[in-house]
Amino acid sequence: MKIQYMSDLHIEHFRNLDDFESQYKSKFGNSILEKSSSREVLVLAGDIGNPMKDSYRDFLKKCSEKYRIVIVVAGNHECYNNEYWTVMKQMESVSAEFENVHFLEQRSVEVEIDGVKVVFIGCLLWSHVPLGARVVVQESMNDYEMISIMENEKKRKLVVDDTANIYEQSVKWLTEELEKHQGKNVVIVTHHAPLLKGVSSPTYEKDDLDEYTKLCNHAFSSDLSQLCKDPVKYWIFGHTHYSSNQNFNGIPISSNQLGYISAAFEGTDPDNMYKEDTVFEL
Repeated sequence: MKIQYMSDLHIEHFRNLDDFESQYKSKFGNSILEKSSSREVLVLAGDIGNPMKDSYRDFLKKCSEKYRIVIVVAGNHECYNNEYWTVMKQMESVSAEFENVHFLEQRSVEVEIDGVKVVFIGCLLWSHVPLGARVVVQESMNDYEMISIMENEKKRKLVVDDTANIYEQSVKWLTEELEKHQGKNVVIVTHHAPLLKGVSSPTYEKDDLDEYTKLCNHAFSSDLSQLCKDPVKYWIFGHTHYSSNQNFNGIPISSNQLGYISAAFEGTDPDNMYKEDTVFEL
């Protein structure tokens, strides 16, 4: 089974899908999904667009028509200017319009192509934010200004305690789900990164980071090395706007992130750039 993956397209910054396609083509010389060598599985690891807009549905429709199976997880930006749980329901609803599109939020799906079976386990995830970092993360991340959440039938702004709780629930769910699928080919898909090193630009991972940046980094990645073991065969993530590929315990931990087109690749090592036709095989 050939599995292509990408994330952080940020189609929401354009008036419609055609505008995004125009910018994409001017950057890469082709329309998105045009260069793909495989049409089997496409994984979209979050921050694709605004699920409340037609451009999001239009893109999923395009993916659905070009691939046999499409796997989708939410990113934090999908929730901007909206209520968190409403967005999750909307993503589930839009994905359900297409028989071969699967939205995963603490959910798994087993798919089969030509006799090969793979279980995709997915969630947005969020991250572990220590108590000592929560004030800085709350003040520095747009998430907590741009996303609302319902509590006691009233809408309020999302806070770090909310996302930290969702993270803990997600890790518990991932742990239990992996136990259910021992002996199978499992691919985990999350938006946030599952390791602390090798997942972001070296600018944010160097040893002499200032204290403020160190605290902010907790909003992007967590140490989930305890989950990087059988039956996991691959872990796909996004969020950091830095494409990377590393092996941990023999398991590829990989991302293929476009980021904001206007700023994409500035000062980026060629090995860490978004490449549309990024595919692995199980």
